[in-house]
Parts: sequence; C-alpha cells; structure tokens
Amino acid sequence: ALGFLHWLFRDRFLTISLAEGEAEKRGWNLRWWDFVFYMLFGIAITLAVPFAGVLLVFTFLVVPAVIAFLFTRRTTMLIALSWASSAVASAVGLGLSFRYDLPTGPLIVCMFGAVLVLAGAVRRVLSARAAA
Repeated sequence: ALGFLHWLFRDRFLTISLAEGEAEKRGWNLRWWDFVFYMLFGIAITLAVPFAGVLLVFTFLVVPAVIAFLFTRRTTMLIALSWASSAVASAVGLGLSFRYDLPTGPLIVCMFGAVLVLAGAVRRVLSARAAA
C-alpha cells in the first residue's frame, strides 16, 4: 500500500523535490506534501526496522543512492544504478551467507560497503581518464 501511494503521488513528490518553484506556481501546498511524503517514509521505516534491523534498513536507504550519485544526476539513471547496486550487494551477500553459513544482514551490509568502495575506485579511474 505504501509503495502504491508513493507511485500515485510520484509526480508531486518529484516536482516538489526537484523543482520547488514549479510546485509553488501550481499552487500546491508544499508543507502538506512534505508532511505526506515524510509520514509515508516514516511508516515504511517503522515497519521495516523490526524485520531487518536498523543497520540493514539504513544501508539499503543510503548506500545505493551514494553509489548512483557517484556516476550520474539523471533521475532514471539514479534509480537504475541504485537498483543494480542493491541487487548485486544483496545477491552476493545472500549467496555468501548461504555458502558459508554466516549471518545474512551483516554480510549484506558488508557487501554494500564493498560495492561502494569498488564504485568509488571505478569513479576515480573514470575521472582520471577523462582528465587525461
């Protein structure tokens, strides 16, 4: 239900986040829509933390976005890179957890860290090549 509501209001959320002036021109109540967004966000976090734990939930929230922002500012690419990095870190973490009988949550967090370090190294190499 939360995902559906975010999808339903995605245009307003994105416009308010990326083009606040445009949202004001349209006469939208920015404080109300900020409240709606953060209320839904808070509910999602509150529901997720008891199942996955604080560290894993916040890792999934922050690290994929950081990885994506290393390479692009375009919204569609940010989403694609965030999803891809999450899928890789999760799959590798789950696979290693299963293979070596290790705790899944902490291992996924470690894999996110490894993917972030790798992405930082790739970004550095790409920047060096572009400067040369």
